[in-house]
Amino acid sequence: MNASEAELEPLIASLVAALRDILPHRDGGVREYQLIRELRDARLPGFPDAPLSDPLVLFQSHFLLRHALYRLRDEHLESATALLEMDALEICLKPYHPGSAELIAHDPLRGYYDDLSHLETTDPQEVEQLLASFWQQLAGAERRAAALQVLGLEEPVSFSLVQQQYRRLAMRHHPDRGGAPARCRALQEAYDVLRTTSPIADGSSSS
Repeated sequence: MNASEAELEPLIASLVAALRDILPHRDGGVREYQLIRELRDARLPGFPDAPLSDPLVLFQSHFLLRHALYRLRDEHLESATALLEMDALEICLKPYHPGSAELIAHDPLRGYYDDLSHLETTDPQEVEQLLASFWQQLAGAERRAAALQVLGLEEPVSFSLVQQQYRRLAMRHHPDRGGAPARCRALQEAYDVLRTTSPIADGSSSS
């Protein structure tokens, strides 16, 4: 374990402990975005608390959560107490049974999330790919809630206000003004979600 990994160890331990408390009470499973929100609400020292509208913050939150989930999965397997299943849509604790380890033995993503150096070395293009995947995972109300957070808005909100906020932030973070392309992509994705989930009842244009 290098110095950076050693510094992260208390945070990882806190995340595992928090997940150990949360997941047994979610019989139907829980989505990643909801877990990130609950962990942020817990204000664990070291867990990103800056706005999720920053793609890097979203990436770091996602990565740390997945790393902790893999550790918790190993813990349950070693004690033969449960099987922690993870996919793009749902995270769920299920009863342990003989052969559980074989079911998850060939996880192609495990090596990536085990390597904490990716927190420092992941480039902007990879962050954008993660962002696209993250939006695809969300559905319905989750997508709208996440999109509002990216734009710094809360319900209730009119579509005309969504438009105003999007244009203001898009101008502020445009690459031609020194903004990050990934941030602009996050704003555009959020705006597209809100455009398709907002009843346009105030005569606003949808563009």
